[in-house]
Amino acid sequence: DSPLAPRGLAPLALFVGVSILNTARCELVPLGSIKMEVLAMESERVAELQSPPSTDLRSGESKLELTGRTSVGPSALVAFGAVLSRFLNGTSTPLRVVLTSADAPLYAAAVRGLELRAELPPLKDARFLERVHLQLSFSELSAVTAEVLNPFLDEIIVFAHLGISNPLNASFAVEALAFDLSWHGIRVGYMQLPHIASPIGIDAAASFITSRAYPAVLSARGGDLSRLIQMLSDLNHGPVYIDINGSLQIRAGLVSPTILYTQRNVPTVLLNTATLPPDPPSPPPSPLLPPVLPPPSPPPGPPPLPPPPSSPPPLPPPPSPPPSPPPSPPPTPPPPSPPPSAPPASPPPSPPPAPPPP
Repeated sequence: DSPLAPRGLAPLALFVGVSILNTARCELVPLGSIKMEVLAMESERVAELQSPPSTDLRSGESKLELTGRTSVGPSALVAFGAVLSRFLNGTSTPLRVVLTSADAPLYAAAVRGLELRAELPPLKDARFLERVHLQLSFSELSAVTAEVLNPFLDEIIVFAHLGISNPLNASFAVEALAFDLSWHGIRVGYMQLPHIASPIGIDAAASFITSRAYPAVLSARGGDLSRLIQMLSDLNHGPVYIDINGSLQIRAGLVSPTILYTQRNVPTVLLNTATLPPDPPSPPPSPLLPPVLPPPSPPPGPPPLPPPPSSPPPLPPPPSPPPSPPPSPPPTPPPPSPPPSAPPASPPPSPPPAPPPP
């Protein structure tokens, strides 16, 4: 996942500057090369060192440049992790240095088994996480806030790109991590990656942003819901600063110690694609088949208007004539009038009146 991955597995090379104070009047000259073991306070060996061939131990203070390598067996893995934890978290680490041999035969028996108290000073201002980029846009942040308010959801999963920095001058790879996330002292979530399939490798003193987004959980369980809502609201206006507290499992050299690690004020922002490494180019589509695109999901609301056709649409067919009413039955012809009857015969004339009697 990193642009610069650790090159192979080998013990870590060590370059150590030491100061030895000889309060005796006698001087050990010449000693030659001195070999020694570095032990954690649990008496577990964590490193082997040796001095240059022309080493002298004179009265007073002597400064030596030692070289060597880590030497951590299975039983010393926890002790070595504790040494690295204190070193990265800004705390001095007490150590024991046992001399094992010297080149000068005169002094070899005298120095063998000689034990010196030593202290490993802490690494100042070590920062493993430079920035966290939440894979959320402003609109998606509103949706997450609504989900947080849902009483039926205890945890909300979001994804984040990690801006990782290597404070050491030796390469290592992150194989697992587990962090609690808090804001203003209130727990707001956690990130647990018990096994990173492709360990995050980073070279000495390098920094980069992971191209892969890793899951984190927002949760008010055991915390304060109002604080979580306020943190999400503040993300709209710029970075928020979260504290992380947990552990890292790293592969350094031939060993994979677990380091306890705490860091305050890690800037956390919404995703800014301009700061992410470019994605690899997509392969060209097949010359025989057009690329298959997923059907777009319909947006909410009224459906969009169809795109304008490339050619004028055909004229609509003429409207159908309205249905004609059913034909009325033909009029019934009037009954034929009877033939004209002959005028009635006039009554016969009445007889003339009889003459009056004489």
